Formats: sequence, C-alpha cells, structure tokens
Amino acid sequence: MNGALQRPECSICLECIKLNEISALSCGHLFHPYCIVSWIKTWGNCPVCRKKIISEDQIVRQLFFEVDDRDFSDQNHQICALRTKLNDLLEELKASKDTNKTLKDVCESHCVRYNQLVCVC
Repeated sequence: MNGALQRPECSICLECIKLNEISALSCGHLFHPYCIVSWIKTWGNCPVCRKKIISEDQIVRQLFFEVDDRDFSDQNHQICALRTKLNDLLEELKASKDTNKTLKDVCESHCVRYNQLVCVC
C-alpha cells in the first residue's frame, strides 16, 4: 500500500462515505447512517459479517476523525480522471471492434465473389 488515504465505502449503497457521515456497528463495519438504520430495521444484522444487531442502540451514529475530507480531494480528482480515460478507451475499443467487423464482412463478401469468379473460369 502506498500510504494514500482511501475513503471508506458503504457496503449497502456502494457509495463513498464522507468522514462527517460515518456510522459504525459494534462489529466495526462502517456505513452511511441512513443506510444502516434502514438495513437494521429490515434485516437485523450487519450486511457485511451478518452479526446480529438487536437494536438501533448498537449503532454508533457518528464517528469523528482528525482527518479532513480535503485530504481526499486530490485522490478523487485522480480517480475521476482515470474513469474518464477508461471510458474514452472503452469507446475507442468499441469503435475498433465495429470497424474490424465491417472489414471482416467486406473481406468475406469479396472472398465469396472471388470464389464465384474462379469457379466460372
């Protein structure tokens, strides 16, 4: 690991959790407060390890960290730039595949026509 900070992710909604909106269960797993309260009301256990949660009192509603959310901003920018680059490359790959298919179809058509002409002679 390179020592870079990683923003925690809520395993219920799969979104990043801002440091000022983290709740935890007694098992130590972290979630958005609104996600885990809703989950506990429905399922009564931790969505990660399935530890039974008897009541909402077992939810630590807010944790406080000495790290500032701005520490993540450069990393978030890099992630965004990489996602954009990945999407551009995926579009380029799709265009290349489409071109290859078109060229293959044209080549097969020419081969069929060539074989027809050779057989006639």
